[in-house]
Amino acid sequence: DYIVHEDATMSNVDIVNQVAYYHDMLYSPTENTVSIRIKSFIEHGKAKEAEELLWSLMPSSSPSINNNLRLRTCFPILEYYCQMGKSNGDKNDERSKNTNISSALKLYQNIKNIPSIHLDQETYILLLSTIAEEGYF
Repeated sequence: DYIVHEDATMSNVDIVNQVAYYHDMLYSPTENTVSIRIKSFIEHGKAKEAEELLWSLMPSSSPSINNNLRLRTCFPILEYYCQMGKSNGDKNDERSKNTNISSALKLYQNIKNIPSIHLDQETYILLLSTIAEEGYF
């Protein structure tokens, strides 16, 4: 018998991520398993890894994902970049802020060219408000 104690160090998110990872190793990835894995990366502050996972599945490595990729899969990465792109007034954080806004714009450029992804008003508002708050307009 295997008993999980309350003081176990692994969170439910990590367990779900591991299940999705093993699913993707055994079978071809699905939009749901990729979304789970991306959200897990974002929760751990690993946006670059999440983006690498997303692009590793494009364009021909996983045809089942290519035709079914949705905004909900990419949006957590874009949202993370935008949130991290907002300055907190720290001059030392300026380079990191610019990098995150640049990453958000690059991600936007890439996802807008995927036919199965339909950008909604929330996406445009998030991106434009982040850029405007930093004085780029």
